[in-house]
Amino acid sequence: MTHEFSWVLARWGDRAESASECAVRLAAFLTRLAALHPDLAAWDGLVGEDETVPPEAWRLGPDVARAERFVRQCRRDDGDPPAYAGFRLALLSADRSLSLSICCGGHRHGPDTGNSVALFFPEPAPATALRYGRDTVRDLVIAVAEVWRPEWATFTDSLLDTGRTEARRHRPVGFLNRPVGFLTWTPGATAPVLADRPFLTAEPLTDGTLLSRPGW
Repeated sequence: MTHEFSWVLARWGDRAESASECAVRLAAFLTRLAALHPDLAAWDGLVGEDETVPPEAWRLGPDVARAERFVRQCRRDDGDPPAYAGFRLALLSADRSLSLSICCGGHRHGPDTGNSVALFFPEPAPATALRYGRDTVRDLVIAVAEVWRPEWATFTDSLLDTGRTEARRHRPVGFLNRPVGFLTWTPGATAPVLADRPFLTAEPLTDGTLLSRPGW
């Protein structure tokens, strides 16, 4: 079986945040990305029905005011009231090789709020780690955890992935029953996970724990 892509994925539940609050997080996150690698330094925000050919674009960076204007254009109107749906932010790297999808500010009744971060790389995890460096990938997971404060964040690829829907809805203690995630950060209890999987390495980090697979 061939790996088709790798990604950093994070998920959290209801957290009502305004466009201004989401913009502060977005600008901080893009600042962190730019410090990690030149390929992660320039991003265009996409707006419109067809996001593969953006009808309108912003070159985004650490400017909070510019980020807020972009966020306000990306309000999701499928909630009741609409503000509960939050914002869906789609971005492409300057060379169009990487895509970044962020859903933030969602707050509604029910289990599927959909607040998340997903950064896609067009290669399997080993190739991504080789191109950017393992320390960079590790720091990327940490940046997601520190800026977005998710319920979990993980780095994996398409062969290890159990499916977007399942991965987005469950914490690591649930989806680590299958071989998912080369690196996984969680603020939750890890003792049950480690009891069943002593091969994982656990490192206290950023108000949580970073779990690493062997050889990472």
